[in-house]
Amino acid sequence: MPAVSGKIGADEITRMARALARLKAPVLAFCRTGTRSTTLWALTQASSLPATEIIATAAAAGFDLTALRLQLEALAAARSALDS
Repeated sequence: MPAVSGKIGADEITRMARALARLKAPVLAFCRTGTRSTTLWALTQASSLPATEIIATAAAAGFDLTALRLQLEALAAARSALDS
């Protein structure tokens, strides 16, 4: 599933979410540094986990996703509004 660094959008997030939903865990996502894979994972989790927990999980794996906090929170809010 290709994803261009710095250009991850709704299509990529949707494709990753669908892949994670249908594949048996654990799932291995691969990219050169791990940042795109981690970013995509994080964005797919925004509707089910708090941004703080997502960022902490990524940090424990060696990735700093603090710059995604607002986007994670916006995705969570959008999902919450759709569910209401």
